Amino acid sequence: MECGNCCFSCSWERVDAVELFRSMVGQGFLVDSITFIGLLSACNHGGLLDVGQHYFEAMDDVYNVAKEIEHYACMVDLFGRKGYLCRAIELLRCMPMKPDAVIWGALLGACRIQGDVRMGLHVMKQVLELEYYRSGLYVLMSNLFCEAQSWEDVRKLRKVMNVGRIRKTEGRSMIEIGGNIHEFLCWGPQARRL
Repeated sequence: MECGNCCFSCSWERVDAVELFRSMVGQGFLVDSITFIGLLSACNHGGLLDVGQHYFEAMDDVYNVAKEIEHYACMVDLFGRKGYLCRAIELLRCMPMKPDAVIWGALLGACRIQGDVRMGLHVMKQVLELEYYRSGLYVLMSNLFCEAQSWEDVRKLRKVMNVGRIRKTEGRSMIEIGGNIHEFLCWGPQARRL
């Protein structure tokens, strides 16, 4: 089954992924948790809410595959990207396990995409209770404030980051030149020379 999952997870074309899944099932392959992560991710990237929701709901009963936190994360992200933030929150509340910072972070990203500052603040509080030190979450919230032109909130958030000594992780890149791999900070002195 590993080979089938590998091919399946590489098929990011939304319709191809769904067709490949159906073909795998039709040919008698046993689908597993990893298969569903690939399928739900493809639905997420393709914006196929109805298809993703159908297969998510069928996991337990039809395919005998237990839902894990990663499957819930895919669905929360899918609901959020499609603008159904309240449905994403509802799914979080119904999960049999406690939502982790990754799921809350996916919902925060959806709040930024949808421009929902009020819900973004609520979600940010949930995330900070779990992982207050993740700089990317602060940057995401700052971007949400910027897009809403809430400059005072941006200033306050940056102050919180400074007081808490939370620093944005510098981006790193790698390039091969003459058979040698060079790693550099995106804004460091090596980047200027390239």
